[in-house]
Amino acid sequence: MKGLAFYLLLVVALMVCVFVSHTAANSACDSQPCLNNGVCVNRADIPHGFECKCRGNTYGKWCNKVPCAAHAECIEVKMSGNLKKRPLNSAGCNAKNDQYCLCQKNFFGNGYMSCSEICEDRSCSNNRTCVYLDGRDAKCQCSEGSVSTCKKVSCAANAECVLEKQYGKIEKKPEENNDCFQSSGRYCVCKKGFKGNGYSSCTKITACDSQPCLNGGTCTDLDNGDFRCHCSGGTSGRVCNIVSCATNAECVVKLKDGTIKKKIRNHDECDKLYHQYCICKNGYQGDGYTTCVR
Repeated sequence: MKGLAFYLLLVVALMVCVFVSHTAANSACDSQPCLNNGVCVNRADIPHGFECKCRGNTYGKWCNKVPCAAHAECIEVKMSGNLKKRPLNSAGCNAKNDQYCLCQKNFFGNGYMSCSEICEDRSCSNNRTCVYLDGRDAKCQCSEGSVSTCKKVSCAANAECVLEKQYGKIEKKPEENNDCFQSSGRYCVCKKGFKGNGYSSCTKITACDSQPCLNGGTCTDLDNGDFRCHCSGGTSGRVCNIVSCATNAECVVKLKDGTIKKKIRNHDECDKLYHQYCICKNGYQGDGYTTCVR
């Protein structure tokens, strides 16, 4: 009889341990610790009780580190608004510390995928060479000793000839025609509201140029200057910012201090513009967007 009682007590103790462990595992991912769309997996067998499955080229415990492209450097944005450059031998950028990849001087790009040299992307003709202005832009000007052979060129439609002044300021060339001699710092630039190199073409900047559609949505420019997003993958909203949560998931709001606050209405949809995230309900595991299972 005593042996049976001891056996029953042992079974109950094991069930309690499993329940407590399972509950702790469920709660580990509730705070959505994984960044950059990383997927949180509950792991009771490791410290902190979770593991982040990183996507793309992100890495780190919270998928918080992103390697910078060649010719890019990691910049930390301080609370004062100033930029602080990290050591060049540091590994990647840490998203948890307000760090971003920025192309180095005389290069352009997004800092994460690629950085191209500005002058390599700009073709100069008529005995002109590409020179850098401030490290973020460049221009074509006559090569030394060949001013007389620098030919007059016409600026593209929707472009104008400007004259570079001291300290990098520019002013419009007083002549009314659209011809521009590439000497004495004159060069063609697209007018406000247009983009291009100023010589071959200047196209109108459209609403879709800012890539407003989120979550893989595609953008279409409208005749009235507005845009329309075509959403996919269960998303909706003007900029595909509304995401449907998985079955057995709910939408929560994550405050700046990391506190999780549950929404009152529309628990099955999240608005990415307002720091809302899908998480599995208590007793379920998953990423909150595609699946939540017991």
